Amino acid sequence: MINNLLEAKAEKLLDDAGCYTIPVDVICLTDFLKIRVEAMPLQSDISGFLGITNDNIVIGYNKTQSHERRRFTIAHEIAHYRLHAGKDMPLFIDRDKKPEQRIMFRDATSSTGEFIKEREANAFAAALLMPKSLVEQEFKSSSKGYIQDTIKELSAKFQVSVQAMSIRLANLDIIDANAY
Repeated sequence: MINNLLEAKAEKLLDDAGCYTIPVDVICLTDFLKIRVEAMPLQSDISGFLGITNDNIVIGYNKTQSHERRRFTIAHEIAHYRLHAGKDMPLFIDRDKKPEQRIMFRDATSSTGEFIKEREANAFAAALLMPKSLVEQEFKSSSKGYIQDTIKELSAKFQVSVQAMSIRLANLDIIDANAY
């Protein structure tokens, strides 16, 4: 149920922004949402953050990480903005800042899915970068060789990691998560 809602919200954002393409242009999405995006020299265990100060919204991402990781991080932070910004308990709060200045970090613990907001942000980011209908369409038309080759082919098309594509295909019940 929650995943269907996240899928619908992600698809609506892609449609509204006119960014329903392969690969999805995350900067098209941030431009539509009026979010500034900046590459930053962050600590190695921080992939990115969402910062909201009054009307100024910024996504910072770790410039030393791979292209695929940076794209997922930006999509993940877009998810926090769309799903969690303005809620009483943001994922992480910089305690030195005023209440209207919130920062949500994506770090090593984020990818474990330990927190519900992180799981939601990961699912929303996956739906943004790998829209269900486009993934299903591309999977059907992909080479019919080994599943690992198909996953690599799709991950290259969608500009996501092999791991992210594998998880997405399994979550969409396109492949058996135990089969590869």
